[in-house]
This record gives sequence, C-alpha cells and structure tokens, in this order.
Amino acid sequence: MSIYSKKLHIKKPNGVIQTANLYDEKSDVGNNYLTLKDNNNIIYSILDVNGDIDCKISKNNVNYKVKNANVIVPNYKVIMPRYYYGGFEENPFVVPNNVNVIYVIFNGYFSGGKSTPPIADFNDKSQVENYIKESFKTNCGFYVKVSPNKSYQTYNSERGDRLDDGYLHEWGFGNYQDYYDNGSTYDPDYYETSNNSIVIAWSSKINSHATNLSAD
Repeated sequence: MSIYSKKLHIKKPNGVIQTANLYDEKSDVGNNYLTLKDNNNIIYSILDVNGDIDCKISKNNVNYKVKNANVIVPNYKVIMPRYYYGGFEENPFVVPNNVNVIYVIFNGYFSGGKSTPPIADFNDKSQVENYIKESFKTNCGFYVKVSPNKSYQTYNSERGDRLDDGYLHEWGFGNYQDYYDNGSTYDPDYYETSNNSIVIAWSSKINSHATNLSAD
C-alpha cells in the first residue's frame, strides 16, 4: 500500500477540518474511489457507504462518503495454546511458503504502551477481522521474522519463577517471547476465561515490513 505524501482536507460548514489519506495506486483503494490530480500526479481517495469523512459523492446512483483509510484484512490464523499455571501446552504453526515476516497479536497483552483486550468470540469471523484491523491502527501487534515452511511452537503461560514478588504472564512464538507483570496474585479463573489466544497474520505488505524481532 502506497499512501500519498499529501492528505485530502475537507472543511465542514462549522469550520471543522477533516483529513483523509490519499493513495497513488488504484489497487490500494478498492472498486469505489475518487480520482484527483495534484500537479502531474494522479491520486485516489477511498469511497465507502460508511465512510468517516463528511464529503458525500454520488456514484452510479449510490451515495458514498470519503473514507480516511483502507485497512485490508490479511491472511490469518487463530492459535489457541491452552494456558495452565507453571507451564504450557504447545500448539504449532507452520509458516506458509514465501512468508518471511508475520504479524503476531497476543490476545489480552498489555505492556510498554501496547494493549489488546481479550476478544469475546474468536469463532465470530467479523469480530476477529475487526480485531485485526484495530490492532493495525493502534500498533498492538508485533512484526516477527520467520522462516518459510518452518513449524513454530506457540504458548501462553503464567510463571512465578521470573519475579520475586509476583507472576509473569508469558506469550511465545518460536524463540520470540513477550510478557507482562501480572502482580502479586495468581488468578487461574481469569486466565481460564479470558481466552488468551494468539492471532498470526501474513500478507505481502506484512512480508515487507522491517523488524528486529525474530522467532528463530
């Protein structure tokens, strides 16, 4: 996805200015778009029935609004490593062919300014896809280097041997791990009901993302 260096600015009657991304490739905006020209550059704005910018455009007898950004849902898989105190049960994930970087979301993770509250139902496709979109917007996931066609273990556990005064909730994908301090109280009921799964996503855009994190 190639976002243009300038944005579209829409001034409402009340003086509020709304902004929307512009794109220099038609493939980035889907089937409904507004074509604009900036000097000699042809650029595009996304049109959507549920757009979030108050600029109405009528196209083929359908009323659209300008949409700020187009978040495309990548390929993904939900991994459900079963949590239990003091250890973990591994659930492997085999990286697809030609994939060198994945996007990993540890469901329920919060640390270092990142937060992904547990999703209610991972069997609901729309919930999962909206969850992934929001994660991209808020940068709550992790880009991790992997090797194509390789199998990696995933896990989710709480450990008391890493802290003197509390527990760590720990997630892992291969050799990449992340965790947060859960405080001084172990609460098995919370972890049995919070559905702390791992979402793994991949796409051509993710594959080109630079990262220093590695699962190898």
